[in-house]
Amino acid sequence: MRSTAYVIELIIAGVGSLAWMALIVFSIFGYEWLPVDLVFKAGFVIIISPFIYVVGVVTDRLVDNLFDRRFKENPDNPDFLEKEAYIRARTKIYLASDNLRDLLEYGKMRIRICRAWAFNSFFLMILGTVFVFTLSEVALGLRTGIAGLVFIFFGLSTLLSFRAWKMLSIKEAEFLRIQGEILEELLQEKKG
Repeated sequence: MRSTAYVIELIIAGVGSLAWMALIVFSIFGYEWLPVDLVFKAGFVIIISPFIYVVGVVTDRLVDNLFDRRFKENPDNPDFLEKEAYIRARTKIYLASDNLRDLLEYGKMRIRICRAWAFNSFFLMILGTVFVFTLSEVALGLRTGIAGLVFIFFGLSTLLSFRAWKMLSIKEAEFLRIQGEILEELLQEKKG
């Protein structure tokens, strides 16, 4: 996988995580102390980019462990390959073809982005709703409406991202199984 694509993937995860972390801080301490003019300067993004990347790495590892434990390692779910079969099929693809490897890595990148966004959207849904209710200068009726919209938007984002993660994971398992079988047949033909 090209490292640039992986960096972008981690930045996407980091931006989402940083957004809900900021909502925690703003909900507790307010946002009046934040120098808004500084935040919107181009240099600020450059300064916090390494932090966004590191937060993305931590989020990716956390979400990877959470999703593997909670959703993938389910012996009753035939949609996913067994771990050993997955590793064998992936290794065959990596050794056999750069084009197949790139295709597999592109699919895995999409899976990781959906997984991270499902996680981040869940926290944005909750913490965004809480933050809206801390805006005391906004009328209660308006806050309630905005909070409802935030909850619905990020709730749908959570559900759709999770569904996309699951469907892409199923497709990846099918891809690995089929390509693994084809590569095994080709190997047998070469031997025979």
